[in-house]
Amino acid sequence: MNIQTRSIAKIMIFVSFIFLNAFFFSSEAFSAETAPVELNHWSYDIVNKFAAAGYIRGYALNTRPYNRSDFVSMILAMDSSMAAGLSVNAKDKVLLDKLKAEFEFDMNDRGYWPDVSRRQSHLLSWSGGDYRWVLDPSLKAAGFQTYSRTPDTHWFTNTSTWGIASYGYFRDDIDFYFYARDTRISRLEEFNTLDEINLDNEGITAVTWDGNSASFDRTYASLSTRLKWFDVRIGRNKLDWGPSNEGGLLLSDYALPFDMVMLQYPGRRVRATFVAGSLRTDLIDSTISYQTPANYRKNFKKKYIATHRFELLPWKNLTIGLSETAIYGERGFDLGYMIPVMFFWSEQHYLGDRDNLLISFDAAYYPRNGYKLYGALLLDDISLNKFGSDHWGNKWAIQVGAENVDPLGIKGLSLTAEYVRIEPYVYTHFFAVNTYANHDQFLGFPMQPNSDKFMFKADYWINPLIRLKARFERMHHGANPPGENVGGDILLGHRNEDPLTKKFLAGIGDRSWGVNFGGSYEFFPEAFCSFEARFQQDDYAGQLSKQLRLLASISYRYY
Repeated sequence: MNIQTRSIAKIMIFVSFIFLNAFFFSSEAFSAETAPVELNHWSYDIVNKFAAAGYIRGYALNTRPYNRSDFVSMILAMDSSMAAGLSVNAKDKVLLDKLKAEFEFDMNDRGYWPDVSRRQSHLLSWSGGDYRWVLDPSLKAAGFQTYSRTPDTHWFTNTSTWGIASYGYFRDDIDFYFYARDTRISRLEEFNTLDEINLDNEGITAVTWDGNSASFDRTYASLSTRLKWFDVRIGRNKLDWGPSNEGGLLLSDYALPFDMVMLQYPGRRVRATFVAGSLRTDLIDSTISYQTPANYRKNFKKKYIATHRFELLPWKNLTIGLSETAIYGERGFDLGYMIPVMFFWSEQHYLGDRDNLLISFDAAYYPRNGYKLYGALLLDDISLNKFGSDHWGNKWAIQVGAENVDPLGIKGLSLTAEYVRIEPYVYTHFFAVNTYANHDQFLGFPMQPNSDKFMFKADYWINPLIRLKARFERMHHGANPPGENVGGDILLGHRNEDPLTKKFLAGIGDRSWGVNFGGSYEFFPEAFCSFEARFQQDDYAGQLSKQLRLLASISYRYY
């Protein structure tokens, strides 16, 4: 048994021991409902709106995903505040009713029986004294017409998605979650780039290409339990850490899901999280790859992630967070990175400065009801003796934003403005295996280094069933010229022949701006018909291109 196999075996034995302990010795009076809720679920938007409005205070909201228990706790706290005199407008009361309907089963397990006006329905639902199992299909059909100038052409694309979503618990102790979907996209012409099939603007990979059609699948799964002080989860999921709903600088919901073991202290005003996981890379390990009579057997290099986060609310209207991530590979799990309270920055120095370490600081402040101010700072690498200079090793990124809910008395409307700047070489590394990516898709904010972006969006709930969205964004990027490296590509780190200094937005100028407008109607619980119009203009080194995309879709429990 090699070192890699022994490392994984020890982790699995440890996790198995925890789940067996929970199964046989847990004393919980009700299911903890520790199953995660998908990051794309609409419930996050409502909770974020309620937090900015001042209805929900004193919760660590910037470590996502939440589990089902988190949502129940916030719903019950808001109910309690309303009973104590909290004033909530009529539209937000109906949105709260929508949340209660989504988490009704979980509230029942706590002994609460909400009176909801529009109950959820499920394909299959079984429950007993110590178990619950819910199973639903996940479906989506969409079509979009694209008009492009330079070249002057247009095409129609259609997509279909089939899947299943299931969650529940057994023995009142072990929670499970499973969501799998397969998507097929086709058009008359052949596809040329991944962007042409990325309808939902998410990280995708392992695409099967077949001329004018393409397909890919996505699976999320977890098994979790709550011990006396901690939640333990093993599964495949995504993480989104930070105060922005556009994605965190350190970890964002754009990333591909990855396999992980999570340990979390689920406090209300203090939340501590540790994750150890494995990532995917296309780098071939030639030492264990070989030729067979039938084919070449490719084995890929091992790549891992260790990350932890501490989120604290010193006051009910202020949240601060500190996070740290280590990316390493070409060896087994490192014990130092498996210690949840270890300072990873120091650990990677101890291990010989061969890993990719990033630290993030973030804060969210609610100065008054209806307003939220937030910011984040990411440090990829800082040369202290060259601090403040244009040395290439001073790699950092910032994110600042503001949100206003119910502006000018318009109930149901939320406005958000945000600016992100990512310096050259951020997320990159000397060694390709340590690139801050999972299968070449961003783990952090979905934007290349040597870029900045301004975004403004409006989100309006006409009522709980009808929702409108509008968005404007402008982005500048300094791309690497042929044969040169100015720090504009996440997959290319600094090399010995590259300049020792950097200049923000140096390289080939790539400037774009775009506007989106769309809406959705929930005609049946969790069934939506949606539309969207997107216009984007790109100016790459003086070459102008314009594109208009019109989309229409119908979906059921698609997240």
